[in-house]
Amino acid sequence: MIVRLKTFISKNFFSPPKLVVKNKILNKLGFQILRIYYMILKFKTKKLFFSIKKKGSLENRINEEVHKKGYCIIEDFFKKSEFDLIKNTIELIKQENVLKKIKYGNVDVLVGELILSKKYNKDVKKIVELFNCSEAKLAIENILYSKIKSFQCPTYQEITLKENLIDEDDINSEFHPDRFYTCVKSFFYINNNSMENGAFEYYPESHKLNKERILYEYFHSIFVSSKNYSEEDLFNKEFVLTNGRITLTKKKLNELFGEPIICSAPENSFVISNNMGFHRRGKIQPNQVRKHLRNDYYDFQINPILRNTKNFIKNKIR
Repeated sequence: MIVRLKTFISKNFFSPPKLVVKNKILNKLGFQILRIYYMILKFKTKKLFFSIKKKGSLENRINEEVHKKGYCIIEDFFKKSEFDLIKNTIELIKQENVLKKIKYGNVDVLVGELILSKKYNKDVKKIVELFNCSEAKLAIENILYSKIKSFQCPTYQEITLKENLIDEDDINSEFHPDRFYTCVKSFFYINNNSMENGAFEYYPESHKLNKERILYEYFHSIFVSSKNYSEEDLFNKEFVLTNGRITLTKKKLNELFGEPIICSAPENSFVISNNMGFHRRGKIQPNQVRKHLRNDYYDFQINPILRNTKNFIKNKIR
């Protein structure tokens, strides 16, 4: 009951702008496009009042790569002793049985915030502080033009696929953007991430707003908000419905952006992406495991007063 209340409050009163407002008439009149230009104006205004700081070469690299390609991969992110603390603490938290077991289609997922741990709370605080003191924090501030007082406690996610099963029926394994404006998500790899265990995939430069993206937003908003459309309607605009998601066909995506990049990297790697670009969870193979910590910074697109209120409610209602 408490979790449902927290979700309801967060979703309806303290969330950043949704990907689409599901009103077909408004979207046909170009409401989604107006939303885009409103967010552009808002973002440029934030930039005017934000002092960009770049203290070191890593911050510069992250900013340049995320701006140009839409993502950045940093290997050997923490010292070995720091990474061992993170990895060992996660294994101990798993034994507490506080993490939730859910399904993404055929895939089994173990997921939950590290803060759920009561026994290893001190170690969790050390992990959060490691991220707070890292170069990534400053880089994300510079991308969003927002001051980040503290990293959120990361969420652990462990994805597996049993033998003789196919990774299907998961909406997250189809290419999509999360928002129509700049939004940042990060992944910290606890084990080696590769094509075999469903590493994060991204279409480079798909985060850039251009004529093709405007057309995508316009027709996508109409299709998503419509209860009656045919497959012919979708294909005529180079869209497809797959695993419950309306997205561009693979042919169209490749035509616009080339081939997607598989963000393969060894354990102790940190991936930052602008999820305004097209991305997906890669398809995992049977008997493979993918482990990572994830964070999103979408709340930095809402008013700071609302954001602080949301965090207060979140901490009080558990």
